[in-house]
Amino acid sequence: MNDESIKNPVNLDNLPDGVELFPYQVAGHKHGKGRLGLGILRHKNGQILKPLFEDNGRAVKEMTFYESVFHNPLTDPLVEELAGFLPVFYGTKCINISGKDIKYLCLEDVSGTFKNPSVLDVKIGPITYEIGASKNKINEQRSKFVHGEVCGIRVVGMKVYDEEKQLHIAQDRMYLRQLSPDTIESALSLYFTKDKFINSLILCGFIHKLLQIDDWFSRQRRFIFIGSSILFVYEGTLSSWKDWIQRELLNCSNNIKNFDKEKSNNADEGFVQPSFSFAIWL
Repeated sequence: MNDESIKNPVNLDNLPDGVELFPYQVAGHKHGKGRLGLGILRHKNGQILKPLFEDNGRAVKEMTFYESVFHNPLTDPLVEELAGFLPVFYGTKCINISGKDIKYLCLEDVSGTFKNPSVLDVKIGPITYEIGASKNKINEQRSKFVHGEVCGIRVVGMKVYDEEKQLHIAQDRMYLRQLSPDTIESALSLYFTKDKFINSLILCGFIHKLLQIDDWFSRQRRFIFIGSSILFVYEGTLSSWKDWIQRELLNCSNNIKNFDKEKSNNADEGFVQPSFSFAIWL
């Protein structure tokens, strides 16, 4: 069966109560395409529901991976550290849609704390096909991202909030697939805001987290990641950023004053660094 064909598609007009289409999906199978025409859903409890087809080897490996990280009774510091980079895994559940029982992975909605999230999905590594893949599968993956092996990353989805128009703008998938070493930088610049100062804060937060991930990869030898993505999210509402900046500057000012009064011998005592947790999730 062609992966893009729809076989006995589910009627998404009859979703059960408390479940809706996920508005910020930027990659993966979309609704109306792929098996059963299913994409990602969002539950009212704040969880993301990702379709799980148990006859799909890759999907089963993904489920096994999440279970090994979040439900493994053995304590491994590196695995515990890895969990901090992943959306929380809550297990699986079956949902009946149009008379069909569909099994889903239940994951944390990392966009849930944002008012208007801007989302970027980037596949990491030059290779997206598994060891032992057929020649047809290798050619298929290479044709999807012509310059992926040269760039080392693949931008697979982007949806940015435009505050002036008050809507999210998604970049065309075919445009993203054709990105080359000469065009990828300008394409990535489309993801950020028009405010250079806010962009510098966003980038500082992203780089800090990327360095942590890079350090983790340098120390672990347990997992092999193929075709995996890093999801970047920041708050697209600039007024929220400006309010946050004012609060943080006031907090810093108060902490510095208290620090001067106490004349502490410890340069770190009593001083609180500004937090980026409000605006960034990686």
